[in-house]
Amino acid sequence: MKIAAIIAEYNPLHQGHRYHMEKARELSGADYVVAALSGDFVQRGAPAVFDKYQRTQMALLAGADLVLEIPSVFAAGSAEDFAFAGVALLSGLGADGFLIFGSEAGDTAPLLSAASILNEEPEGFQALLRSFLSQGLSYPLARERALSAFSGTSEISSSCGVFSSPNNILGIEYCRALLKQQSQLKPLTVLRRGGYHDPGLIAGSPDPDSPSCFSSASAIRKAIQEWDMEKSGDLWEALSSHIPKELRSFYDAPLPLYTDDLSLLLNTAILSLSHSGRSFADYEGFSPELAARLGKHLYSASSWEGRIAQLKTKNYTYTRISRALLHLVLGVTKDMCQAMRENGYAPYARILGFRKNALPLLSYIKRNTSVPLITKTADSERAVGPEIFSFLQQDFYASHIYQAVRSAKYRVPAENEFTRQITIL
Repeated sequence: MKIAAIIAEYNPLHQGHRYHMEKARELSGADYVVAALSGDFVQRGAPAVFDKYQRTQMALLAGADLVLEIPSVFAAGSAEDFAFAGVALLSGLGADGFLIFGSEAGDTAPLLSAASILNEEPEGFQALLRSFLSQGLSYPLARERALSAFSGTSEISSSCGVFSSPNNILGIEYCRALLKQQSQLKPLTVLRRGGYHDPGLIAGSPDPDSPSCFSSASAIRKAIQEWDMEKSGDLWEALSSHIPKELRSFYDAPLPLYTDDLSLLLNTAILSLSHSGRSFADYEGFSPELAARLGKHLYSASSWEGRIAQLKTKNYTYTRISRALLHLVLGVTKDMCQAMRENGYAPYARILGFRKNALPLLSYIKRNTSVPLITKTADSERAVGPEIFSFLQQDFYASHIYQAVRSAKYRVPAENEFTRQITIL
């Protein structure tokens, strides 16, 4: 049985994502499309605009056959942790096939070459990296320049933006994970159509033959947030050409969340940790320097975005700071992340939803999976054991935090993670 495996956030799912799923099925000849999905918090260090159950249903309606949850500590982690967790989760299912991702390169060869250099870290590359770091460059920029310099005139450097384009960077991390984990999945990439961070919606209907035909998730989130603030006009009418028509019901009365909705929790967490004597440096994403900077602003309560402005320097990007702050709110420590890495990044596979036609796939996975398959929260502790269950409890906790914030913002009942049902279409 062959699968087309996808690692995604679908924040929110749009026409470009459906195109990706269609191309994944077409190019791989796979029997099923399986998506590893971020939960209620995403890699840029923010709450997802829609919760994970809504986005699971979106994925199934748009073409996925099975949706699994990426463990929450890595769903909001660095590109490396995000990729390694997603690959470990999908590889652990025991099915052959392809990991299919979008990239600006549109070719796996340069991405695999870069991945090999980063995994093997030859002395020449390490020397270049140390040299660029000594010049005061941030690690991502120093790594990018070291890769460019080390590759010289090879096939890597001939691909425009291979080290700096966001989807290429993530694609390299996927390839690194596939190589490191000796995964049975093979990499396959689809040329990305549209800009990852393009702030505006693209006019007209999508044309897949155009190099920039799909509006970005960033642009769609921006449109949702502007509508949410003004509460005027028809949101679906504004987005209908950018979102698969099957998803219209999600836009009738959306309850989206944004980083600033977490501001009270953030300021409370900062004060509580300081009061308890716990160091900010114990939490994932915090260097001693960043922890010290936050300590200097301890009593300068601000919004989430304001806190990032307090801490931002040339060495600390917006996203890195936002991820670190989110880890404070969710209680994600460095020790917790290291323990999960040592347990294979994804020591369980939690199903969020599936299509009924995927029942043969589920039967196959149950026979071949190398990690426990979680379908019911009530049975999960017995299925995974006490140590692994503590990681799973972190996923439950993150979702309850998300639901509590949404409940307070919109005055709606909070969903109980322990009674939520798997989505079946």
